[in-house]
Amino acid sequence: MKILAMRPAPPGGNALARFDVQLEGMRLFNLSLKKTGAGMRVFAPSAFGSAAVTFT
Repeated sequence: MKILAMRPAPPGGNALARFDVQLEGMRLFNLSLKKTGAGMRVFAPSAFGSAAVTFT
């Protein structure tokens, strides 16, 4: 895994940063690192009102 770019999230809300990552043969853009009640979690952007990617 390689982080391609990282940007601070806009103020307000629970997002800490947005980033792009490269996995084996795949690039994911605009992932969001958020602080939740269960700790820090990564969320993918949504498309047309539903998840574009999910993670285990």
